[in-house]
Formats: sequence, C-alpha cells, structure tokens
Amino acid sequence: MRSYLASSPRRHRFAFGLVSLLLLLGLVLTACGGGSSSSSSGPKTDTLNVLPAPNGPNVDNFNPFFNYNTPAAWGSQGLLYEGLYRTNLYTGNYEPWLATSYEFSSDGSQLTFHLRPNVKWNDGQPFTSADVKFTFDLLKAHPALDQGGVLPLVKDVATPDDQTVTFTLTGPNSTALFYIGQTYIVPQHVWSTISGDLTKFTNDKNPVGTGPYKLRSFSPDLIIYDVNPSYWGSQPAVKHIYVYS
Repeated sequence: MRSYLASSPRRHRFAFGLVSLLLLLGLVLTACGGGSSSSSSGPKTDTLNVLPAPNGPNVDNFNPFFNYNTPAAWGSQGLLYEGLYRTNLYTGNYEPWLATSYEFSSDGSQLTFHLRPNVKWNDGQPFTSADVKFTFDLLKAHPALDQGGVLPLVKDVATPDDQTVTFTLTGPNSTALFYIGQTYIVPQHVWSTISGDLTKFTNDKNPVGTGPYKLRSFSPDLIIYDVNPSYWGSQPAVKHIYVYS
C-alpha cells in the first residue's frame, strides 16, 4: 500500500478523502445499529447530522473526477459513486464492490473484472460493462479528469459481455488493480450528453450514481442526501444525511 500513496500529493489527498468517507460511513453504520443486544434507551432516528469540520469549506461540486476543494471532498463522493473494488481502511482488505471478482492474465498484460449483477443507477437504468468502458474512455479523451493517475496503466478496455470488462495494460503492473478498482464509474447515458469543459462540470443538479445515497439538495451551507431505494447493497438505517458547512 505504501507504494500506492507515497508518490504524489494528489494521492495523499485521495487517501485522506477515503479516510473521510470511511469516517462518515462509519457514523452511518453506527447509526444503523447492526447488533440486537443494544442497551441504548435513547430515541432512534433515521437522520444523521454532520457538523462543520475544521478542514475548510463544504463540497462545492459533485464531479467525481475533479473535486479536490477540501480533503473531505473525495470522501463525500463515495456516498453517490462507486468503483469496482475498494480498500477497507479498517481491515486493510481489498474488497469487491461493483465487481465481484477479478483475474490477471498469465502474462500480466490483462486484468479482467466480473461485474456484480442486477446493479442499477439511481435513476433506474442498469449498470453494465459499457459504463465501465465509457468511464475510462472518457478519462482518455479528457486527461485532466484523471486525478487518480490511472491512464498511464491502461492501453485499452474491452467488454466481452454486459457483465465482463477486460483492461489491456500498458505493461504488467500489480498496482493496476488498485488504480482501476478505485476509479469511480459514471453512467454512459448521462455523461455522454455533456459537452464543454468537463473539469468545470459541477454535476450538482441531479448526480446519477450507484452509491447508497442520492443528492436531494445542495447549497454552500447545507448538503442533503437521501437513501437510494434501488441500492444493490443493504439499505442503510440512516435514511437522510445533513452535511453542514
């Protein structure tokens, strides 16, 4: 892991953002109350209020590729967007997310992911390998969006079927799994309609993702997330998150 994060400031920001996300999601999971033996006698609530943190202003846009205005910005995006795999910073394990498994070719030149079935975007459209290919083709067409540094590792992306995506690498590289797996995937049916400078696209009207929450409203002072009813994973007990600036 050290070799992934020690080489550039933006990767430090990436790691810090992931920590921020895990802290926020940790609060959500705590509020979910997974245990049945809780002795708490306090009132239950399905709303989480997140008070201002001393790390600067709130998130100012919901473009998952170009949002480094605060250390927490990347983390907050994880409520809306997801990658193929994720690093669990509590356990250190690399966990399947939008993909269920992966394998490298025998010569290390290709990395294939098998996608999780029956995943939908929060607007009801199906998530497929075409979205994964589109995301990486989008980064290639707009290199300024590649804040995670994945482009130098990827030569080509192929989709043998709707549930399989194969990355041809520029060379054998074990870190490709980390960089490719952590990249947020965006919906082709939405992002293919966007024109202009994508680094200035704030995506704050109705961001479409596969994550556990949807954006209800956004202002410089308050962001409100509601649970995504079509989320592929377990439904969080916390149905609403209010993030104050």
